[in-house]
Amino acid sequence: TLFRSTITWKDDQGNTIETTKVAEDELPTHAAPVKANTDEYTYTFTGWTPAVVPATADATYQATFSSVKNKYTITFQDWDGTVLQSDMLDYGTPITAPTPNRPAYTFTGWSPAVAATVTGNATYTAQYSFSGNVASVTTTANVTTYYTTWASALSAANSNAGCTLRIYTDITGLSPGQEFNKNMTLDLNGCTLSCSTSSTDPNRFIYVNKVNLILEDSKGGGAIYYEGSGNKNYNAVRVDGSGSLTVNGGTIHSHATNSNSSSAAYAVLLYQGATLNVYGGTLIASHTQSARTASTVYFNGTNTVNVYGGKFKAKNAIFANHSSGVTLRGGYYSVDPTTVTIPTGYSKVDVGNAEPEYAEGYVKKVIKSSCVVTWMNEGGTEMLDEAAVAGGTVPTYTGTTPTKASTAQYTYTHDGWSDT
Repeated sequence: TLFRSTITWKDDQGNTIETTKVAEDELPTHAAPVKANTDEYTYTFTGWTPAVVPATADATYQATFSSVKNKYTITFQDWDGTVLQSDMLDYGTPITAPTPNRPAYTFTGWSPAVAATVTGNATYTAQYSFSGNVASVTTTANVTTYYTTWASALSAANSNAGCTLRIYTDITGLSPGQEFNKNMTLDLNGCTLSCSTSSTDPNRFIYVNKVNLILEDSKGGGAIYYEGSGNKNYNAVRVDGSGSLTVNGGTIHSHATNSNSSSAAYAVLLYQGATLNVYGGTLIASHTQSARTASTVYFNGTNTVNVYGGKFKAKNAIFANHSSGVTLRGGYYSVDPTTVTIPTGYSKVDVGNAEPEYAEGYVKKVIKSSCVVTWMNEGGTEMLDEAAVAGGTVPTYTGTTPTKASTAQYTYTHDGWSDT
C-alpha cells in the first residue's frame, strides 16, 4: 500500500490554510499565501517554516512574511496652492508643520487640523485672517511698512523714490486720478485695483505724472481695471511728459459703456513725450457700443512705444493717433474679428471698428524690426562677415566664398549655409 502523508499548511498566525495528502518522498507544494496589507505595513511572502522537504511523515508548515513600513506623502501648502513643504514619511512618524507667512495676514492654523502622526497621505492648507493691511511700501533700504488704506500707502510711496508699492487684497471703489509722482514699482501681487465711474474729470484712473512706473504682478492674475459710463474717453493709465510706464506683468483694462460719440476707452494714454515699454502682461481696451472706439494705446503728441512681449487686445486700433514712435520686437496682437497684419520691419497698426470679442486665436507674433546676421566658418571659430538686415528679409552673404583645406582623403567645396 502506498504510504501517504498529511501536510498541514498554516498562515503566520497559526490558522490552517489547507491540508493536503502527498506520497512518500514526494515534495509537498502550496501556492504562496497572501497576507493583507495594513495602513502601517506591506507584507511579502518569504517562504515556509520549517523548510519544506520530501514527505516521510505527516508535517506542518507555517507561512512567513517580511514587512515594510508604509510611507506616505505629507504636504503643506499655502493659501494659493504654493507647496511650502512636502515629505515622504513612515507611518506613525510625528508630523511637524512649517510656520507659514503671508504679508498683511495673520496665520490661524491648518485645514484640516494637522494629525499627531502619519496615518496616510495628507495635504494641509494654511488658513489666514486678514490683518487689515491692504498694501505695503518697501524702500530702497529694504524697510517694509504696512498700511491699512490704499490712500496712506500711495502717499507713503510718493515720499519714497525707488520704492516698491505692493497690494495684498483687491481694492475696489477707488476714485479716478490716483497719482504717482515718484519713480517706483507697483506690484499687483495677484490683486486688482479698480475704479468704476461716471465722472468725466479726471478721466484717468492711474496717473503717472512725469515719473517712471514699473508694473509687476508677482503672483499672477492681478489687474488695473477702469470702467467709465460717462461721455468721455477713459484711460486706465495715463503717462505724462518725460514719464514712462514699463509693463512686466499684470493686466491693464479700460472699458467704456456710453453711446455718446465722445465715449472711448484706452488702456494707456501717452501724453507729450511719454514712453511705454512692454515686456509682459496684457493691455485690453473694450467698449459695449459697437460704434464707439476702444484702443490699447492712444498717442497725444509725440511719444515712444517699445514692445518686447505681452499681449494687446483692442476693439479698434492697437496703437491709435500716431504716425511714428512704435518699435515692435515681440508681443501678440488681437483686433477682433480681424487679425492684425504687421508690415515687415517698422509698423503702424490701425484697424477699423469691430465687435468687442477677444479671442486668443486672433493673434500674430511680430518679427524683429532689425536683425544682425553673422556669417561664420564651418567650425564657428571665425567670423567671415556681419551685417544689419531688416526683419522679414532674406540675408545675402557678400563676402569671399569660404574655403576648407583639402585632406589626403577629401576635397571640400562650399555648398551653402546652416542657420544656427
